[in-house]
Amino acid sequence: MIRKTIAFICCAAVALSTLCLPAAGEQAVTVINGNELETFKGRTKEQLFALWQAAEVKEYDSIYETGKEASFSAPYSGGVIKQEVLDNVQSNLNYYRALTGSPQITERFVNQPELQNASVLQAINLRDRENGVGLTHTLWNYPKPDDMDEDFYDSAVHADHNIISTYGYHSSISGFFSESIFTYTAGHRTSLLSPYIDSVQMGLGDTTYGRCRSTDKAAEGFTEKFAAYPAPGYFPKQDFAYNSDWDIYLNADYFKRADDNVTAVITDLDTGEAFDYSAEKNNIRTGSVIFLDAPERDETHYYSHSYKVEVFGLESKSGEQVKIEYTVNFYDKFESVVSPVEIVHFSGVVKSTVFMGAKTKDEAVRKVTPLLPSILWTTLESGSTVCTKIVGWEFSEPTNSYFPNASKAILCRPVIDKDSLPKNVADPENLTLTLEILLADETGYGFNGSSFEPISKSAGQSAEFNISVAAGNADYTWYKISSDMSVTPLENGEKYQIDGSKLVVNNLTKEDSGYYFAVADNKNWANFSRVSDSVSLDVDGGLLTLGDADKNGIVNVTDALLILQCSVKKLSFDQSAQLSADVNFDGEITVTDALLVLQFAVGKIKNF
Repeated sequence: MIRKTIAFICCAAVALSTLCLPAAGEQAVTVINGNELETFKGRTKEQLFALWQAAEVKEYDSIYETGKEASFSAPYSGGVIKQEVLDNVQSNLNYYRALTGSPQITERFVNQPELQNASVLQAINLRDRENGVGLTHTLWNYPKPDDMDEDFYDSAVHADHNIISTYGYHSSISGFFSESIFTYTAGHRTSLLSPYIDSVQMGLGDTTYGRCRSTDKAAEGFTEKFAAYPAPGYFPKQDFAYNSDWDIYLNADYFKRADDNVTAVITDLDTGEAFDYSAEKNNIRTGSVIFLDAPERDETHYYSHSYKVEVFGLESKSGEQVKIEYTVNFYDKFESVVSPVEIVHFSGVVKSTVFMGAKTKDEAVRKVTPLLPSILWTTLESGSTVCTKIVGWEFSEPTNSYFPNASKAILCRPVIDKDSLPKNVADPENLTLTLEILLADETGYGFNGSSFEPISKSAGQSAEFNISVAAGNADYTWYKISSDMSVTPLENGEKYQIDGSKLVVNNLTKEDSGYYFAVADNKNWANFSRVSDSVSLDVDGGLLTLGDADKNGIVNVTDALLILQCSVKKLSFDQSAQLSADVNFDGEITVTDALLVLQFAVGKIKNF
């Protein structure tokens, strides 16, 4: 696990090779600044976008030459790929190699019959539920279909290859990148991006078969001290695969092979958060390639910040101590392309519907607000992703609901600052999304064996709440509504002991008086969660009784009259009385509060 520390970095411009002055008795360290290497120095977003446009994998009605399509039944055929498709895929590979700083693959992609046959046989193997052996480099473990020609089968199972995937031609390159050496393998990505590979051929179809080879001339074009994925300077966030490690390819003509003494730090320059790497932490692999376990991302699966990479303990072939450093600036590849909204979604796991134990709109709003997401994510038709902070929420008046045991619903709509949106969003008015709160008709609806009777305690004692849902295996979060109506999530510790549906409040004081409720989430609930009714806790009279304006412990017609007089400014309440009188929790003392208290006093309603 990556250990995180907080560090604040003061960046200074560093020359390509800077001799650092050593302390007495220490060897000087040569610093190589990747941002000053010729390959990466001065690269602009516009240049990278032009490279991508020229190399983007295109859409084809068919990737096969007419009359030479692949066949997945007798007579079997691997098909013949159009040369323009092969050229397009090769251009796409060279785009990623250009990003990384590896030399271009100049050997032209051409049809490889044995790889095409292997692609077809692999697809048949994956479709065969009875005899299939899953994605495999050893296709001979999949039995030959009875109607398959022996020569076809033999050419497929013995095809010379070293990379395979379930991806079709459209992701035949980038589909290999989302791997981590710390969980499985990074061999496919390394094979395609390595500076020492100069021969690549592919069989394309429903699956991809590739052959990557190095030759005696492979290293001639690799003149930089290192290549990297992600690379120094601007780097399109869409072109860094989600599960990929951070790779540094060392130039073997300059560096000795990196050993276990090599350490590294990656610092998020936007937050100051630093990620430390060492053999002891098991988050770095060394050798001719240095693999760094990917640091945590910012708010989604994309990186969007700037990061400083520092690698220590390297040694040149001449015996010099060397440090590599560079800054990666992630950005949206499509930020200059104005495009309409395609998809809008909230960040994280968000339940679109909440069953709420609440009697009024204000109570429901108060309870649900801490549960609402804070980020709105938008994907434009161009492929651009836009992260927008939610600055507030709009709540509808309760409307009729057709769900059983929930006759009312409140709609929640996020509010965003449209002036802060990037200019490439063509239609900001379409950045809309709605969540729904369903108000339960009966106390405790959806909860099993729970009691919502008020709890009275004395200082120093403990109070226990147990609010569980009928469906098992739920995760619970506990909250408290204080006398000022603020909502606070509770954390397990000395004060609060939380064990799933059970909450114990220890060493009670008057300040612990308030209203407590639980939020239950079950993995089997696809798009909703449940919020319980509130249970009141009164410690030595610290909890005000709603409606009890004269604070005599009884809610009656006298209280309603006092509240009415306060609403028309005939008298004023102290803070305590105001909290008691505001029975609909709207922050004001109005005629509505007086009417509700009157209805409660004469038995027309049972709860506020």
